[in-house]
This record gives sequence, C-alpha cells and structure tokens, in this order.
Amino acid sequence: MTKNRLHVLGLAHLPTVAKDPIFACAYTQKILRFCEMMTNIGYDVIFYGVEGSQVRCKENVVVLSEDDRNRIYGPLDAFAKKFFVHGKGDPAYKIFIENTIREIRSRVQKNDVVCNPMGNYYEDVCRPESQGGVEKANGYPWLVESGIGYEGILLNTHRVFESNAWRHYVYGIYKAWTQGKKFVNGDFYDAVIPNFYHPEHYKFRKDKEDFFFMNCRIATRKGIDIAIKTCEATGDHLILAGQPGENVKLDSPNVQYIGYVDEKTKLELLSRAKGLFSPTLYIGPFEGVTVEALMSGTPVITTDFGCYTETIPRTVGTRCMVLKEFVRAAKHIDTINPKTCRSWAVEQFSTDACGWKYDAFFKRLTDLWGLGWGELGKVKI
Repeated sequence: MTKNRLHVLGLAHLPTVAKDPIFACAYTQKILRFCEMMTNIGYDVIFYGVEGSQVRCKENVVVLSEDDRNRIYGPLDAFAKKFFVHGKGDPAYKIFIENTIREIRSRVQKNDVVCNPMGNYYEDVCRPESQGGVEKANGYPWLVESGIGYEGILLNTHRVFESNAWRHYVYGIYKAWTQGKKFVNGDFYDAVIPNFYHPEHYKFRKDKEDFFFMNCRIATRKGIDIAIKTCEATGDHLILAGQPGENVKLDSPNVQYIGYVDEKTKLELLSRAKGLFSPTLYIGPFEGVTVEALMSGTPVITTDFGCYTETIPRTVGTRCMVLKEFVRAAKHIDTINPKTCRSWAVEQFSTDACGWKYDAFFKRLTDLWGLGWGELGKVKI
C-alpha cells in the first residue's frame, strides 16, 4: 500500500529546531520528532514553517520569514526568561496561514493528509476550499489533528489524542459544543497515540543522587506547592527549574530555584535526581516531562488523575491524592528500579514504537476511500 503524503504544519511563533531555548516548547519538539519519525518509516513529509526551521522532510516550505517572526514576537533568546506567549489571532499566524493555504493548494494530491498540531489555531487552513481553506469538495486531503493536548479541537477533522483521559475530557467539552445533546458518540476514526521520544537523547543513570527535581513553567497549577510541602516534611532537597510565569512562593529552605535550564543541564538533572515531581492540579493531557524522567531511569511522583493513570503505573512511580501519600512516596522512592522506568518508557513512548501506530492510523483513514469501517481486505481468520 502506498503511504500517504503528509503536509505537516509548524508553529508561527517559533522556528522548528532542536536548540535552546526552543527545547522548552513541547509542541515544537513534538512536530520536529514527528517529521523525523514518519520520514524514517517511509512517508513523504512536506513541512510548512518559519524560516530557519531544521526538519527532516522531503520538502521544507517557508511560510513565514524570521524577520516577521522576530518583529512580532521578539528575539528567540528572550523565551528563556519568559513563557511562550502567542495567540491564534496574532499577525504572525495570519501571515503563516495565508501562505500555508496557498502552498498546500499548489501541492495537494488525493490521499494526502494535512497534519494540524494546534487545532483551532489552524481553523482557516482546514476550511473547505469554497470557504478559503484546503479541503476539496471530494473530501481530500484528510484533515488530521495529529497530537491533541489542547481543548480547542475542530469538528471537521480526524483526531489523534495524547491520552485516553484527554480524549474523554475533550469529548465532554464537545458535548457542550454540540448544544447539550444527551449522548456524544465516539468516533471510529479518532485515535489515541502517546507522545514519543528518542531514547538515545536521554542519559540513563542507575545510581541516583539525594535530591528531587521538578521542571515546569512556574505556575500554581503545576502543583509546585505540593512538591515543596512534601520536601519540607521529608527534609529532602528540591531543585526546581522552569521559565518564569506566575508569582509563586518559592522561599523555602528545601527549594533551590534555578530558572530556565538549557537542554544539556535538564538531561543531567533528570538522570541524577532520585525522583521527579509532577503533581499537576489540572487534568493533564500528557505531561511529557514525566516520560523524559522515565527515559532517564528516574521514577516520578504525580497526582492520580488525567494522563498519569495511563502513563505512570506503580512500577515506575506513585500517584497520590493527599499530602501523607506524597510524603510516603518520597520516602520510598528508592524502591523503584531505574531500569524498569527506562524499559517502560522505551517500550511505550519511543519513536520506534509510536511511528507504526501513526502508520496504522493513516491506513485506517485510507480505507475510507473504499468500504470504510466495513473494509475487510485480506484478513487472516
């Protein structure tokens, strides 16, 4: 079977590259890995992004100049001192979208797939051609939201969610959008595929040092206060890293706040820490830092809802709900085997594992040109 060609959209506020401080943008790094992962298994990837993007693909189409990006958002180095601030109505996105629509239209073929990484940011791209978008009257290209970790989905796309928890959460929101219908049916042509990482990027270390690590945007909803209270109760040292965001109280003798850290430093701290805290207060779609820790052989301590119910089994971490449970988890962190953490992460979240899940998903979409759900093909019984 011929593989679909993939038209992959980047982001307008950042070039898609693997360098600091852009490493801190999980969306950008996922797009970068996605293009490489799918190219490696034989897909032709056409990428649309900011000038200077360094993506493994068949064609790299520039749809926004670096001069325009810099004029609107400022120098890239500034992102080390503040969280990425952007909006779908920004002038950069308007330029990006207008150029992307034109460039996709000039290239699109039957069975092609447009991979949208930002949902309603690219609503105009995904409109029918008669309304200024790229979707042709006969239904191609397939429109896919290729990694949903946000709430703002579109209603005319096929969707890949980062976790089952997030799929069901967003389906609940979808119910509200569809004017309170009593039931919302699932969609056979949606899928759940977890985020994916290069195992070789991470340092595995079996012997840990006597500190906990937390790497996140400085915001109350990240559960920073839970990590601090836990370490104060156990007497442990907490190294906290991340871009400034909110004014969160960090003045504890148990906390060492080191601000934004570059990728090299982050990898070192992930591998050396005896445990990672990720006790989010919100329903997390995926929370990739936990998988990065597991890739490093470092167990994690989280809350007990959202994505963690799928990504953090008891063998690699502890999910907690009240302070005494967090304290107990911290005191017994050394009972979790670093090799088990690494093995689980590689098996579930490596690019080698997840690329073929996307391949199966795209093949399922291709069946829609035939009998769709009822397609049998050559089935071994």
